[in-house]
Amino acid sequence: MNAKHLKLVGISGVALAGWLLCFHFLPAPKGSPITTILWYFLSLMVGLSLVYGTYHFLIKPQQSDTPIAVNSVKSRSIVTNESLESADHLEDFDYLQQAIEQAKATQNTASGTSSDTFSPPQVQKAPENPPPPTPVESVPIATAPDPALIQEKVKEMINQGVQKAASNDHWAAISKFNQAVRLDGNHAIAYYNRSLSYLKLNYGEEALQDCCKAIQLNPSYAKAYNCRGNIRKQRGDLRGACADYQQALEIDPNFSGARQNLEKVQARLQAKTSTKKKG
Repeated sequence: MNAKHLKLVGISGVALAGWLLCFHFLPAPKGSPITTILWYFLSLMVGLSLVYGTYHFLIKPQQSDTPIAVNSVKSRSIVTNESLESADHLEDFDYLQQAIEQAKATQNTASGTSSDTFSPPQVQKAPENPPPPTPVESVPIATAPDPALIQEKVKEMINQGVQKAASNDHWAAISKFNQAVRLDGNHAIAYYNRSLSYLKLNYGEEALQDCCKAIQLNPSYAKAYNCRGNIRKQRGDLRGACADYQQALEIDPNFSGARQNLEKVQARLQAKTSTKKKG
């Protein structure tokens, strides 16, 4: 808010205060309601007339019809011959000349030259025949491994393990069986062959776990039952061994190795029984 607005507010406040004093010291005439309403209306009109007269005759004539110049580079950028006649416009023209010279000096400093001529920056044109875009090489999408290839690899690892076991290199055989199990954790034959190598190395607990896993994956695996019977017989569990041999014969009645093992275990059991009776 500038000085003119403050003067208007001050004069209006004084006029309004005078009207309120008149209203206070000159009470409304007594009479009909219409007369009272007319008195209030005339008093209000007198106050508004004081405010309007103060503004119209004291403040409005002081205002200039000349628009306020905007102090910006944009308003200073347009200079005509007629505007150069006034001092304000001359100052604007000088300001514009200084801005142009400063722009020249800045460009010369950036380019490393001291030329006084002003030249706009050169814009590099696009070539008429642009080279073709470089083709993007296609990235192969990772696909799931083929189950058939996995099974072939598992069979290869098992065969290599069996060959190592045949040459009594059971640790190398176990390494091959481990690779087969990593490729297919549900391959009963890999667990069975690894249990045989563990049994040859006198690792009875590991051999028993692999046999149980092979039977869990394939309950009709007669060789796994026969192998578990041998492990139990070696650990002194003759009755458990006898049960495994019988289960192997139920699956394959022509399994001669399981029949021979069963006969041996039954003979040892009978010998223990007769010894206990004599004692």
